[in-house]
Amino acid sequence: MVAQFLTLLAGGLGVSYTLDRWAGHEFPTLLCLATFGSFISYIYSAPPLKLKQSGWIGNYALGSSYIALPWWAGQVGTLICVSVCVCLCVCVCVACNVAVAHLTVYILPEAAVTAACHVTSLNRSAATVPRTSFFCCLLRA
Repeated sequence: MVAQFLTLLAGGLGVSYTLDRWAGHEFPTLLCLATFGSFISYIYSAPPLKLKQSGWIGNYALGSSYIALPWWAGQVGTLICVSVCVCLCVCVCVACNVAVAHLTVYILPEAAVTAACHVTSLNRSAATVPRTSFFCCLLRA
């Protein structure tokens, strides 16, 4: 497991460094973004931090890795401070959206189950969803 992790990490960082050299970047920007993304992905899942257990910080780490890193990588060479700030604000919005979705499930579990059953029944009334529906049985258990 450790050998696989180190091989994939070295391969990803090697590819990013090669892309930096190929693009003629004076500073290895893609390598820095790849290193930051690898660090975020590690602390998201690995102890002792395990950010995915924390609602707000975990959501922000997930949002930044899916939104900020690709955005910044696509703008390498033209990346400006305003773009970075806008992207970080979008990440905050994503974190808030995910947190609200999680709160709905924790605060109103019966309403969340009814909504999920309603969606799976292709917009039929939640009352008409059979109680034996596999998805609803899993959620109600």
